[in-house]
Amino acid sequence: MACADDLQLRLLECIEQAVDLRPGQAEHGVDTVRD
Repeated sequence: MACADDLQLRLLECIEQAVDLRPGQAEHGVDTVRD
């Protein structure tokens, strides 16, 4: 399970970076994280 949590953290960081690069898609990124 630790591995899965680590992967999720990496994915979240990736999403945050993508949101920073594309502010217009910030809302979509938040929806993805909640999902």
